[in-house]
Amino acid sequence: MPESQEPEAWSSASLFSGPGDVRALGRVLDWAATPLGPVQGWSQSLRSTVRTLLSSQYPMVLTWGEDFTQIYNDAYSKLIGDRHPSGFGGDIRITLAEAWATLGPMIARVMATGIANWTPALPLEMHRSGYREEAYFSVSHAPAEDDRGRIVGMLAVCSEVTDQIVGERRLRLLRELAARAGDAEETAQAASDLVAALAEDRLDVPFACLYLRDQDGHALAASQGLSSPETAADLDWRTGDAVDPSPLDRAMQGETSLVHAVDRLTTARGGAFDDPVETAICLPIVGAHGAVLGTLVAGISPNRALDDVYRSFFELLATQVSVAVRNARAREDERRRAADLAELDRAKTTFFSNVSHEFRTPLTLLLGPLERAVSDLPERLPDHRDELDIAYRNGLRLLRLVNTLLDFSRVEAKRVEAHLVACDLAWLTADLASIFRSAIERAGLELRVETEPLPQPVLVDPDMYEKIVLNLLSNAFKFTLAGTITVRLEDLGGAAVSLSVEDTGVGIPAAERDRVFERFHRVEAQGARSHEGSGIGLALVKQLVELHAGTISAESEGPGRGTRFTVILPYGSATPAQDENGEDAPRAARSQSRAFVEEALRWLPDAEDADVAEPRSGDRRRVLVVDDNRDMRAYIQRLLRNQYSVSLAANGEEALSAIGTFRPDLVLCDIMMPKMDGFSLLRHLRTQDATAALPIIFLSARAGEEARVESLNAGADDHIVKPFGSQELLARIDGALRLAALRGEAAARQRILEAELAAEQAASALARSEQHLQTLTDALPVLIAHVGKDLRYRFVNHTYETWFGQDRSAVIGRPVIDVVGETAFAKIRPRLDAVLAGERLCFEDTVHYPGLGTRHVRADYIPERGADGQVEGFYGLVQDVTEAQSQARRLADSERRMRTVLDAVSDGFFAVNVDGQVTLFNRAAEEALGLSREAVLGQPLAHVVPELLQPPYDAFVEAAMTQRVTCVFELTDFPHIDQVIEMRLAPKEGGGIAASFSDITERKLSERHRELLVNELNHRVKNTLAVVQSIAIQSFKDDRVPAEAKTAFQGRLLALSQAHNLLTRESWESAPLRQVIENAVQPFGGPGRFLLQGPNLRVGPKAAVSLSLAFHELCTNAAKYGALQGAEGRVRISWFKEGGHEPTFRLVWTEEGGPPVTVPNRTGFGSRLVERGLAAELRGTVALQYRADGVVCEITTPLASIQGR
Repeated sequence: MPESQEPEAWSSASLFSGPGDVRALGRVLDWAATPLGPVQGWSQSLRSTVRTLLSSQYPMVLTWGEDFTQIYNDAYSKLIGDRHPSGFGGDIRITLAEAWATLGPMIARVMATGIANWTPALPLEMHRSGYREEAYFSVSHAPAEDDRGRIVGMLAVCSEVTDQIVGERRLRLLRELAARAGDAEETAQAASDLVAALAEDRLDVPFACLYLRDQDGHALAASQGLSSPETAADLDWRTGDAVDPSPLDRAMQGETSLVHAVDRLTTARGGAFDDPVETAICLPIVGAHGAVLGTLVAGISPNRALDDVYRSFFELLATQVSVAVRNARAREDERRRAADLAELDRAKTTFFSNVSHEFRTPLTLLLGPLERAVSDLPERLPDHRDELDIAYRNGLRLLRLVNTLLDFSRVEAKRVEAHLVACDLAWLTADLASIFRSAIERAGLELRVETEPLPQPVLVDPDMYEKIVLNLLSNAFKFTLAGTITVRLEDLGGAAVSLSVEDTGVGIPAAERDRVFERFHRVEAQGARSHEGSGIGLALVKQLVELHAGTISAESEGPGRGTRFTVILPYGSATPAQDENGEDAPRAARSQSRAFVEEALRWLPDAEDADVAEPRSGDRRRVLVVDDNRDMRAYIQRLLRNQYSVSLAANGEEALSAIGTFRPDLVLCDIMMPKMDGFSLLRHLRTQDATAALPIIFLSARAGEEARVESLNAGADDHIVKPFGSQELLARIDGALRLAALRGEAAARQRILEAELAAEQAASALARSEQHLQTLTDALPVLIAHVGKDLRYRFVNHTYETWFGQDRSAVIGRPVIDVVGETAFAKIRPRLDAVLAGERLCFEDTVHYPGLGTRHVRADYIPERGADGQVEGFYGLVQDVTEAQSQARRLADSERRMRTVLDAVSDGFFAVNVDGQVTLFNRAAEEALGLSREAVLGQPLAHVVPELLQPPYDAFVEAAMTQRVTCVFELTDFPHIDQVIEMRLAPKEGGGIAASFSDITERKLSERHRELLVNELNHRVKNTLAVVQSIAIQSFKDDRVPAEAKTAFQGRLLALSQAHNLLTRESWESAPLRQVIENAVQPFGGPGRFLLQGPNLRVGPKAAVSLSLAFHELCTNAAKYGALQGAEGRVRISWFKEGGHEPTFRLVWTEEGGPPVTVPNRTGFGSRLVERGLAAELRGTVALQYRADGVVCEITTPLASIQGR
């Protein structure tokens, strides 16, 4: 029977008992002064509802009666703020006066109809914090009824959802600001859009002014919620001392501040109730790097307190405004930069045009005299003629580049018009293509020209068309190393003509196909004849084609699949345009073919390049020159050949091949080359041991510190910028070679020092290793020896010294026979011969040693083989196992004795090791299970007793690994045990389990027989009690027998019957005392009337019956005269076990909350049964005390006389 506690009476102390401020207030409130009156007079319905309300963790309020008297709990008190505690027990219409216009009709409807309502987000005006507050609640009103079912009040369950509603509203505003942050193109538009968005949430932002920084400090960008923008522009939001910095100035310094008394500066109103705005917040608008972009002044709602959440909302507003302003300014900056870049582009184009014109004069003065000098130079000066040829060819190439640059800049500046002339385009195309034929065929390629007669002439600018064709042919020749170049001209139905140049070259990657006509863009293609190029040739071609109202396209199936350029030109019918000077005649086409062809020829291999190197004479150093420009290779070769042996290569791949045969002392290498550039060649050479230290000097057209640092960081020894002087080049090469020689000498000395250091370290490591080996072998309790083929010791460990009493220095070098003695040597000699023959031996034997006597040893002989595989000796490991053998014998004897003892016991016994195998099995187990010991030992337990490894017994086996357990189960598969066994299992030292078992079938049968006997006895006793009860009932029909006596007699018989039932369930050995008491008092009340407390204790059959009768009498007496007479009374029953020489049992019956008790004039039968009969039965004492507040009965008896098994 669990303990519980009932209030002594319905009072404010009992009704409002428990923790909490509201309960404490309810206990001290004078309820008699309220319309509800004293708590003792409240109806059961009111008290129940109040108790439910007080115990709830959810905010609840109850109104009762016509005066709307309210009672609420602690959770609700927090919702009404400073209206608590004055509102408790008062009229709710006064407490919520400002919201009653909304709540009153809702509550009246519920009380009139009896139908509950629920509003998920009810807006209410609240005056709970000293101001008109905007609040939202989730409210449910339900009718409250009195004991007669009349609706006399209302029970409301509510929760505040203000934070949720306001938070969602603010989140919508922030999302709107974020959406507008990326739309505005200008700062002014962004400011206007942002403030317009703020105007949509006047509940949280009654007004807003956005100021942005300018050269004068700050200026108003946009505003809303004020009477006029001019008002905001004139305000500095200073309401205090004029000498203090204004909020705007503080915000520009990154400080957030509040502006109070705003209603003195403006008439702005806002919030849920359109009240005057009294406070504003001034926030800095901070940029990405901490710079302040401006200030946001925002009004604070007069109906919401500026708490941390509201302040964070304003900070998020400022962040969103910052993002929008920054985005708008970024777009303005981007447009400004685009305009600046366009202007810069125009200026660059003008510069290129002007400088190209300026280039032409000095180029003319260079090329003219060079041409005359070359033609007039005598043939007997070939070296000078070659140098002049190089100068003239590269002058022509420079002139072509200048012309191309000039054409490109004029086209870019839109200062060029096509002067159209009716031309036989088939003849002109074939003529231009033929110019390239010699160069193409010299390169081993095939040139196909397919030009069909056209139906009419085509209007083209001959000069521009020449540039189109030559550029396309030059491009095809540059990127085609084998195969065919096809030039095809065909008519397209009389409206246009198609020119295509198709090759079988390296092709164009798909990612580059759309960019080939971009200006300054170069496609990085592997396999080109040269890496040179300006990146404007195809861009110029595209623009020239467009000047003819035509189109150009490029097609390629990918790398290695060739390319086809197709130009579509209309036949044209317009009148030829005038030139820049107003002349009508078209310009004569200026042939540029010579420059194109000369440059193409320089891409072809030269005969000089075929000679790998000049013959090496004396100690001349060798230099490998790598450059894709043939003139540059020839020029450098002439500069170096008087001092060095020179080899030439056109790209990195050729250089790698040349290095293998030429073995240069230095590589002079260009950076930008086809197939493999300079950096790739450098990386490859630095990763190979043979060339890792090879000096490498880069030649590059890229000037400046950045290019030089890049080369040196990549691993180059030097970086020379083109153009360079001959003396500078020779000095740089000589310096690099000298430095490489010094590095080589230093490296050689380093290698010598490293070799000497490595030898010293190896010797030291060997000594340490030998010392470690000696220490390790000395620590082992094993004899370890290294014996040579001559049977002399080379090494022994410390155990040898201990065994033979000789220092190891005296043992090493001596013959084995001298150390171990002749007797031992004679015994092991055959094994020594075997191991020296190459056989590894492991054996045990008994050997007699001098001074040690006979020892049992375990030995391992391992042959030692030399590099040629021949046996040079052996290693011997000898362990003395004499003591282990003795222990093994003793252990075997002990096990035999233990098996003899176990075989003598009647219980079965077996043991299992950690692997689950049976290691011990006694004779009783053999007989019980019908299995022989030989068949069981070493077998898995699952084969012996399979039931143990099946549920539920497997849990017992697992538990037995760590603790002792006992289980009972039936075996049906064995001949001698077909009923029940009891098995005891325990963990075994060293792992595994030990188990003993016995046949308890007879015991179980005996217990079942006893159980049947007890049930039969109980049945007969109950039948006897039934007969007695039947006779008593017949006797009690006589009216002369008092009704009270009848009831008492029947109750005693019931108590006896219940005691007998309980004892029968417990096999008539004992019964739990708590259950005896609960059964006895159960007819007189539930758990709330009786409080039981005491230790677990089992009582014998005699004590159980006596105590049952005694408690029946005590309960009968309490129901008539004591605590059980009224509804508020209760009985406390406590019992104790008290120590000492003879432990005693004490039980105390205490009545509480009943009417006053007086000592009776006479003692009835029940009292005598308790005081005398119980004392006699239990051999103890029973004392009855009649106190003013109830009866106390104390029973004391020796523990042994009451305690059961």
